[in-house]
Amino acid sequence: MAGTKKSVGCNSMSSSLGTSGAAILESFKAAVLHPVQDSRAPGSVAKAPTVNVQQAPTLPAGHKRTLHAAYNDEDVGGPHLNPPHTPCFLLSGMPLISASVDAFLILAVSILVPAFVLFRRQPPADRFTLHNALSAIVVLHSLWILYTILVRWPPNIFQRLKLPLTTPSETIRAILLQRAGLPQNASLPRPLDSLLTRLSSFDMRTLYVRFGQTAIQDCEHCTTFDEYAIYTGPRMALGYIRECAVAGLMTIRGSGHERWRTYAVGAIVVAFFLEGYSLTTTPLRIPRDGMNVFMWHDNLWLARHLFLLLLPPLLRLLPRAPPPPSAVPALASAQLALTHTHQRLSSARFVHAAVQREPALRAAAAEWWDRQRAEGAWARGDESVRRAAEKLGKGIEEGAEGARGRGWARMRDVVRQMMETLALGPPPTLTPPGVVGEAGR
Repeated sequence: MAGTKKSVGCNSMSSSLGTSGAAILESFKAAVLHPVQDSRAPGSVAKAPTVNVQQAPTLPAGHKRTLHAAYNDEDVGGPHLNPPHTPCFLLSGMPLISASVDAFLILAVSILVPAFVLFRRQPPADRFTLHNALSAIVVLHSLWILYTILVRWPPNIFQRLKLPLTTPSETIRAILLQRAGLPQNASLPRPLDSLLTRLSSFDMRTLYVRFGQTAIQDCEHCTTFDEYAIYTGPRMALGYIRECAVAGLMTIRGSGHERWRTYAVGAIVVAFFLEGYSLTTTPLRIPRDGMNVFMWHDNLWLARHLFLLLLPPLLRLLPRAPPPPSAVPALASAQLALTHTHQRLSSARFVHAAVQREPALRAAAAEWWDRQRAEGAWARGDESVRRAAEKLGKGIEEGAEGARGRGWARMRDVVRQMMETLALGPPPTLTPPGVVGEAGR
């Protein structure tokens, strides 16, 4: 790229690395981050030039740092061979920053502006509520997931360079050096060189499809399937654990969605085990030409983040539980019932005196009590009734211990409570001797 089209950031980088370092940086980014379409027939692979890695001369320190920074995108903090983005701003003929970052910024603005407008339209008294706080968490969570999907896509050297999975490592090395404009005997950065060395084995390429480039490149001690699975599992589980925390916030008490917490956590756990099962047990189908291989790690990574993106808004859209009924009406009815009951108990002590004043009622009451007394005597005198009462723990023998005397003791307690209840009322008015009147009568 001509010097007149470089941005201020690129000029400063050129001045710090030198003319040759800047040239290597520009040529490598133009070749690797914006590869040229191959004119050969699909599936054909160019024969790699013979490169003796052991005898390859080492680049100067400044040049090697430039090549390493260009591959890793250290200026923007991106991983190895991410979707195209460059640390140099305002380059002629290129997006403002990068296509992925531009897309994220557009989506972020399209989400934040309507959310801010809705927040401003609410009354001031209703702005700082639990509902708005949970909505803000959903917005921030969605922006983070979108940023991860658009900007932090997992690296994949085969898809980035549009190469078959069966491409030899030396061919990949030669293509990288050719597109970077470097001599074929130059050395690559250590992480990239280590990755290409491991990809010399076809078994390692199958693990590359399952666990992704990051695991193959970063885990230096891993050599077997189990070791890569152990290395990848905790990282995958951490995303689901964070989503469980977000689901817990969405279903916090007072949100109206408390009943959906179990279902949300259950769905997250099922998704975790389903991804792990698919990643470790699904057989791989690699065509003979190595093209159009289904990258299980990358596609499951995308499915996981889409699931994490949709779950919190879905929880907010689910039906809310009705508010609990107020206890005031129930307390009012209970108070009214207690008032009526108290009035009836208070007037119960006058019933006996009223019955005794009326001859007909007095005779009926005496007859009823005589009948009850006789029936009680019959029951207490029947041996079978006594045995049945003792089996039920309601023995009626006076003075008996254990189950035999529980019924009698319970009956005495009931009588005592009745007497105490009657004693709660005001005592009857006593008439002095010799006073004639209503009270005396």
